[in-house]
Amino acid sequence: TGDIQMAMFNAYIYLSIQFLSGQKNLADLRKDFKLFGEQMIEYKQMTMNHLIRPMQQVVLNLLLSLGEPLLLLGRDKGKESILTKAIGENNKFLECQIYLYGCVEAYIYGDYELA
Repeated sequence: TGDIQMAMFNAYIYLSIQFLSGQKNLADLRKDFKLFGEQMIEYKQMTMNHLIRPMQQVVLNLLLSLGEPLLLLGRDKGKESILTKAIGENNKFLECQIYLYGCVEAYIYGDYELA
């Protein structure tokens, strides 16, 4: 229903703000991604679930840091499947999200040229 869609959209906005503002530590943010992601799947809100995946992947990459931005360098297998799906479905918004959060990750690592 519309109430569930709006709740999941609000969860997406909440996660975006928490990640981009740095208000929450990465370990807690990872738990929130897991919780909201499971709820999105449970309520069949797959669009919102797909939109949180690039952010979720950057959080995981930062927690398991190798010292380089994985999302844009093409060394991130999760990103490849998300990006392939976005391109295949002509989902420009999801594709944009992948590049946006990849740029954020590159910026965090100080790779300004890649960002």
